Amino acid sequence: LLRDYDRREWPVSKKSLEFLVSKEYDPCVKPEPGFFDNDNLLTQIRSHRFQLKATSDFMKTCRTSLTVLKNKRYLLDEPNIFAIRDLLEPKPYHALLSDHLNQITSHITSQCETCKGKGHICMKCYQEPPIFPFQSDAVRCPGCKALYHIRCQSGDKFSCPICDLKEKKREEKSNHDDGNAVVIGQRGINKSPKSDRPD
Repeated sequence: LLRDYDRREWPVSKKSLEFLVSKEYDPCVKPEPGFFDNDNLLTQIRSHRFQLKATSDFMKTCRTSLTVLKNKRYLLDEPNIFAIRDLLEPKPYHALLSDHLNQITSHITSQCETCKGKGHICMKCYQEPPIFPFQSDAVRCPGCKALYHIRCQSGDKFSCPICDLKEKKREEKSNHDDGNAVVIGQRGINKSPKSDRPD
């Protein structure tokens, strides 16, 4: 199953069967990244899992958090871990993930004022409504973690006004420090590296 995505039934020993049945619904399988290239549905499943992971910071701190996940809390914790049954029945599993994702995102973006208040405003267009890390039209700055609309990023180079401002302040501080450097020479301490006064 994990190597070739072969979901056919094969004969196994009674002991092996008992073991597989006992682990059927346990989140204990971690497929290789290339595993999801075997099927378009698997690619969508992996995308849904990462979107659910992106909602975890909201769901785990919300007092009115949904209980839809029940015994599948691992969906919020580790996007690369699956139960064997999840991979054996990808269609119902995909439908289950889609349902969970729709309910959770609806809760965060519209139903819960606490979760909604944790959204981000794009620092390029400043337009409402807030954007969230699990939305497909949002992109996160790798430096400061701020969120932006993908459409607001033009060109190949990612641009973040927050990081640009921080970098500008660092450069200004560095230039100011260089201008006030302390020079120690034979004639003592001179706070200015350059002096126009004659000896």
